Amino acid sequence: MAIKNQPENNGTKSLVKKYDKLNLGCGNRPIENYLNADLFSDKSDLKMDFDKTPWPLPSNHFEYVYSYHVIEHLKDTQAVMDELWRVCKPKARLHIILPHFSSIAMASPFHLKNFNSQSMQYFSLDDHPYDPNYGKANFKILKTRINWYTHDMQYINDRLHRKIIYYLSKPLDFLINLNRNFFERIWCYWVGGAFEVEWELEVVKKQQ
Repeated sequence: MAIKNQPENNGTKSLVKKYDKLNLGCGNRPIENYLNADLFSDKSDLKMDFDKTPWPLPSNHFEYVYSYHVIEHLKDTQAVMDELWRVCKPKARLHIILPHFSSIAMASPFHLKNFNSQSMQYFSLDDHPYDPNYGKANFKILKTRINWYTHDMQYINDRLHRKIIYYLSKPLDFLINLNRNFFERIWCYWVGGAFEVEWELEVVKKQQ
C-alpha cells in the first residue's frame, strides 16, 4: 500500500529506509528494488507531488535515481533538481531521460518545459553555459546522448515493429551524437527531430 504524499513521518521513514535507489515518477512501470514514487500511479510505493517541496524524503540518502520523461511535466525545474541533489548522497548517480525539444512527444499539452542536450549544464558549477546555476544543485555531467527513437526497452520489446525501428535508428543515433550542436541548430529543423535526450549525472557535494 502506498504512503500518501505528506511531510516526512515515521511511516515514510521506515519505507524509504528499505531503498537506496529512487524511481522518480514510476507511472505504471515500477522497478523492483527501487522506491517507486508517483502522484497518480496505483503501483507506486510512495504518493508524491514533485511540485511540492521539500519532498518527504531524507537528505543524503539515495545512491541512484532513475527518471524517465517526468521532469518536463513539473513547474519548477530548478526546485526539482535542488531536491534531487538534496536527497542523494555525494557521488550518487542519476539517469534522467526527457523528451527532446524537437520530439513529436512535445505535442503533449502536459509538457511544461523544453529541453536540449545542454539543459543539464545549468545545474553544474563546473560545466555551465553563460547563465549561472541559480540553486543549490551541483552535478557532474558524465554522459549526454540524444536518441532518435526511444530507448525504453520495456516499451520497445512489447511490439515487433518497435524493435525494428529501434535497431534501424542506431546509425541515426551515431550521426546525431557526432555533433549534437549541429543537430540542434540545423539538422532537426531541416531533416527532422529526435525523440529524447538522456543524461548520466553524478552528485557533487562537499564531503562532511
